[in-house]
Amino acid sequence: MVKKILKNKFFILFMSFIIIVITARFSPVYSLNDRLIALSIGIEENEQGFGVIIEANPNKSNGENVVVKGSGNSVSSAILDIENNSNKKVSLAQIEILYLSSNLIKQNSIKYLDSDELKDIPEVAVVVVTDKPSEVIGSKISDNKLKSYEIGSAIRENKEKVSVLEVNIKDLGRDSLSFMGVVTLPYLEIKEKKDEEESEGTTDNQQLFANKSSDNSKKSLSIKIEKGYAFNDRASILLDNEQYLIYQLINEKNKGQSGSISFVLDDNNNVDLWINKVSINKNFYIENNNYIAKYDVNLTIYDNESCIVSKYDKLNKIKITDVEKNIVEKTLNKMGSDFINVIKTNELDILHLMEKFNIINEVKIHNEEDFISELKLDINFTLDTSTMKK
Repeated sequence: MVKKILKNKFFILFMSFIIIVITARFSPVYSLNDRLIALSIGIEENEQGFGVIIEANPNKSNGENVVVKGSGNSVSSAILDIENNSNKKVSLAQIEILYLSSNLIKQNSIKYLDSDELKDIPEVAVVVVTDKPSEVIGSKISDNKLKSYEIGSAIRENKEKVSVLEVNIKDLGRDSLSFMGVVTLPYLEIKEKKDEEESEGTTDNQQLFANKSSDNSKKSLSIKIEKGYAFNDRASILLDNEQYLIYQLINEKNKGQSGSISFVLDDNNNVDLWINKVSINKNFYIENNNYIAKYDVNLTIYDNESCIVSKYDKLNKIKITDVEKNIVEKTLNKMGSDFINVIKTNELDILHLMEKFNIINEVKIHNEEDFISELKLDINFTLDTSTMKK
């Protein structure tokens, strides 16, 4: 008799209705007018412990966003502070980008991501490191008519810069749970300069955003992503322009990618490469008790656009022929060697090689320091010119 009742469709529907009614009765209900729909969020350190900054849509009729801040001894309490001050429930389900303070990374405070509230952030939300998130999600950005959440959209939709690699919440979670737990995030820098100033001797590599001039100032805002932070629960390092570029070029996500890269060739010249395709061939094996990892990276470039450019006269361009191609390859390979030295010196498995050896070679590596010391890593770059015109 009991079995017949449990199999009855009407009984199942009735019980489902009862559960929904009871759940709704004891769950808080928030209308849209009672919510702050967060579009971007920043987390930084302050005197109370943590500061949370949010750019949100308050659902006002004029549609203008607001910037709200909260503080507390945890991320949860800082968000609660925002809710208490605004009398609204914070919703993180529409977040486009998460800004993390570089000081929190350096202080190994990354565990704030265990906060239950942050689990509502979408997996596709972009994650970056910056010195002061409050400077991005605040007056400096809004005065220049650049919304903080638009930076997330620009990174996600980037199709031009091979070396601007999107890292999202899903990537962050996966990498933090890897064998050595090493996470590498793009470092977003904000620089102010006068309109007439020139950035002599530097490349505009990875600059996704045009300078935005405010109406009442001669200054412009330059937002660049040309460095990266690599860290786990033991250490953190700031990858410089060249180190981060190499990391980007050999990253799995960039396989088959097209776009542009720029880097310093020598004291007088930069290189601009327009890439048709990135091809990566990888080999992992064990030999004489050493872990061997080889990356052969082939960059197919558009020869009508790729060139060597003088730092002091941008109109002075040299087309990349066979001689110049060899010079550029040597420069890239030297940059690759420097990147390898960063991994070995800091004992940070930035490329998650330990995980690859565990999977591919079916070996169980337990000592992280021994693995790095016994690792032989080789990165080799070659250039091919494309007959296609960009």
